[in-house]
Amino acid sequence: MLNTIIYIFSISLQLSGSLLLMIFSLSTKRKQIIKRFINNNILTERDKILDYDTEEFKNTYKIAYLNKFSFGYIVIGCITSIFASNNNCPPWRIMIYTIIFTLLFIVIAILFTKHLVIFLPKANKPIRNEELKRNNIKPTASTITNDDIDMITKS
Repeated sequence: MLNTIIYIFSISLQLSGSLLLMIFSLSTKRKQIIKRFINNNILTERDKILDYDTEEFKNTYKIAYLNKFSFGYIVIGCITSIFASNNNCPPWRIMIYTIIFTLLFIVIAILFTKHLVIFLPKANKPIRNEELKRNNIKPTASTITNDDIDMITKS
């Protein structure tokens, strides 16, 4: 019975990790997060202050940490599969438990990272021009003003 539980746990972790990696991507370094964020979002500058969607910036961090969860799930799943064997449990039962644990592991990762980003200092620290220059990050629309955006969107 213990072997079956380990087997189900192992497969569920591997599946959860694989699915999360397919959905999201990996680095949580602030420089990489800013690059990823700037490449997908509009950053404006008014009076030397950057204006951007802070919630989307936090979401970029959340996705990066979900990727780390994914990697961890795969590693733990692979290691635990070494100790597993499935000799005495019907395949349909294993399939049902595997689906349940897979969904559970995904929900745990999403809830944990959602709350982590709320309290993570580097996710809540504003992006500054000096930081972009120091890290040699060139935003795609850093010199555009809000008036320019209004004019573009009216066209």
